[in-house]
Amino acid sequence: MDEVQHRFRELGFQDGRTRSRLGVPHKAEGAMLMSALLGGTSPALGLAGYLMNYGHHSGIPARSASTTVHDVLASRRRPESLTPLAKLVAGLTGRDLDSLVRACVLPPHVAKSVEAGSLTHLELFTRMCHSALVDADFLDTAAHFSGDAEVRLTQRYGLAAWLRQFEEHHADRFGASEPSELNAVRSRVHRACVEFALRDLPPGIYRLPAPTGTGKTMASAAFALHHAVRFGKERIIVAVPFTTITTQNAAAYREAFGPLGSAVLEHHSNVVDDAMTDESWQRLSSPGWDAEFIVTTTVQLFESLFANRPARTRKLHRLVNSVLVLDEVQALPIDLLGPILGVLRELVEHYGVTVLLASATQPTFWSLPVWSGLPVHDILPVDSAPDVTQRVVYEVRGTPQGWEALAREVQREHQVLMIENRRADADELYAEVSAARGTDDTFLLSKSMTADHRDRVLATVRSRLSAGRSVAVVSTQLIEAGVDIDFPRVYRALAPAESVVQAAGRCNREGRLGARGGRVVVHVPEAGGTPPGMYALQTNITRDRFVRGSKPAAFDSASSLAEYFDDVYRSTEPQRHERETTLSEHRRSMEFPELARDFQMIRESSVDVVVTDHPDPDVQAEVSAAIEELRANPLAPITRATRHLLQRHSAAISRRDLGLTIELSHGIRVWSGMYDPQRGVVANHALTW
Repeated sequence: MDEVQHRFRELGFQDGRTRSRLGVPHKAEGAMLMSALLGGTSPALGLAGYLMNYGHHSGIPARSASTTVHDVLASRRRPESLTPLAKLVAGLTGRDLDSLVRACVLPPHVAKSVEAGSLTHLELFTRMCHSALVDADFLDTAAHFSGDAEVRLTQRYGLAAWLRQFEEHHADRFGASEPSELNAVRSRVHRACVEFALRDLPPGIYRLPAPTGTGKTMASAAFALHHAVRFGKERIIVAVPFTTITTQNAAAYREAFGPLGSAVLEHHSNVVDDAMTDESWQRLSSPGWDAEFIVTTTVQLFESLFANRPARTRKLHRLVNSVLVLDEVQALPIDLLGPILGVLRELVEHYGVTVLLASATQPTFWSLPVWSGLPVHDILPVDSAPDVTQRVVYEVRGTPQGWEALAREVQREHQVLMIENRRADADELYAEVSAARGTDDTFLLSKSMTADHRDRVLATVRSRLSAGRSVAVVSTQLIEAGVDIDFPRVYRALAPAESVVQAAGRCNREGRLGARGGRVVVHVPEAGGTPPGMYALQTNITRDRFVRGSKPAAFDSASSLAEYFDDVYRSTEPQRHERETTLSEHRRSMEFPELARDFQMIRESSVDVVVTDHPDPDVQAEVSAAIEELRANPLAPITRATRHLLQRHSAAISRRDLGLTIELSHGIRVWSGMYDPQRGVVANHALTW
């Protein structure tokens, strides 16, 4: 330890432009000291202290790899070799370490489970402790490199102030809305959310089964804000399955919160590579969710809850005493439902988290053992579907169709949306449709386009729709859930039933065509494909239930959808059981690296890259300037404003195309290949869109 202190003095102060590594091993001694101090009271607490301290830079190690600490904890005595270190730390901090640890105890639920022989609750508790330690370390280090006397924390306004702004906006926008059946339904949904938020209900999970187009996004925020203020919650976290919804919802919330809108934290993109951020001081740039209102993705949320790397776990302690809104909850991956629902139950029962499940197609989670006995509070009846919300008629076709035939058919449609399962399928169909209709009114949407590009396309499409002009859009799945757009005709490639229903939410969304005036065509592509794994399995179940047979089920029937979900859970039980057993064993054994490795919500080999090309020279100059600033200051943390800018101008590419990128020291990759103004990033050897 003397060598470590000598090295610190030798290096002196370092700013954000230059940095020399410490070059002296130091984490093992600190971790051993913490485990020895805490282990005298509780070996389990000592183990948690060791693991989270040892992994504060490189990641929480596996319990099985920490053989030395087991010997220390078993003896319940501090090794003599640690006595000089304890005296040194006590002198540097001016604190009596032994008196400090006497106040440390395991939470009752963790202690009880450890006594019963289970380490599952200790595993999450250790990760939460690691999160708090890492966040404090990152903030202190950022202050050091910036030359600040104190750490920088986001300004707090209080959720009551957020609620006031939200209510004022809602009254201004919807108070003067013209009377209509649909607006009356939206008002009832909003009112039900507010009333439920103020009830004195026991801890549990709330469910909002709001039909598409009934104001679910704002109604769920109203519930979260009122509930948070009523019960003293610290922050609100909205998690959605797709980055497109994240961007759209964050923009809507910023507008709703007026002067507080800039404080909404939007965190979804992997612009900063996680592996890179764990290897350098640029991990300081990873968001710590130091905000009162956060919009993120379910991938970011749940992969962090099972992660062990500092850049991922840093944010987790911010979940405590929060309201968590899970929008479009039907999109949670089937093969990971057990672990996801299990950790949600822990957060609700032991960490003060309120969870709201929002979706027009509510899954039957309570039929699974992991949620057996868990209270559920339905804000609206699950099977409630007012006539005014029944906006479409489904036409289900079982005979496969080729792209050319489909293009000829939609050539006659004045305004039409086509949603395909894969980028390659969307590309093939776009080529045929644009050839048949021309490129002036035909558009493509995919993740190979930047968020800014997609928003510009959507703005053009919405303008053409509202003006009554012809328009055809070919899209991947990204548009089917949550995107506020209204077509009279929607074509959807056969997919899992919940995806078909979500796609139908883009048809006659505002009810202008009257009850069931929209038309949704479910078609089977002749040459198209289906994403493998659970998606393909669910698609086959949908085919069997909703397409084949003399009396197929109806997509607009709540009971049929509930039976479909039950069928999916039964049919996928063997695959789910194998994966859930592996992940559960990792948790019980506290094998953190293995758990992080095996828990992956998205198995696509894609990565986000920053695109500097832009039709507006000023915007292109702004993005280029941000990149140059990062080049000039390779060790400076990325600001929230810069992160948001880069997210807006990032697109997804295949990892096989990384050779067409330029990597910055921050772990950010900049696209150097071609960017097509209609289609997005294009690799030299193949199209990735």
